[in-house]
Amino acid sequence: MEGSSGSEKDFRVASSREVDLMALSQRDPGCLLRSALKEMKKYLSARREANKEDLIAGKVVSYLHQILMPQYPKAGLRSQRELVTLATGLDLLLDGDLGRLGDLLVQRFKAIEASLSADGNWSVARHQELIPTQASLSTRAELTEAAKAELRASKLRQQLNKGGKTG
Repeated sequence: MEGSSGSEKDFRVASSREVDLMALSQRDPGCLLRSALKEMKKYLSARREANKEDLIAGKVVSYLHQILMPQYPKAGLRSQRELVTLATGLDLLLDGDLGRLGDLLVQRFKAIEASLSADGNWSVARHQELIPTQASLSTRAELTEAAKAELRASKLRQQLNKGGKTG
């Protein structure tokens, strides 16, 4: 029967470009990454007055923030966080820090899984990730303490307002 399960027509045929990329990657694993890094280096070195060898550390995150993000300022929050996670992950891979890379990826996986739950609440799920929720010079501990202090102050204001209304 035509179109029956198991027929070759049921499978999507990869474009010649996809086949070429797959074959290239299989022949020379890592060549696509090396090629992308070479291109990133061109963009970054044009923006810096530095020794080109100094541009290796943090290269993908630097490219993301200096080149890519300014070109797409209206990118959605989820896309931005995905790009930050991927860029950070690639930099960790290049540094050979596989433990931290694994932690980063599994926490992103958990956050996406949580966002798919019945609540679909991304504002809660994003706190499972290991990337910062926003750019900040403050450490996570400082931000946590500031949030706790504000919560205490808010509760105190509520108590004082309740006391003032009954009097």
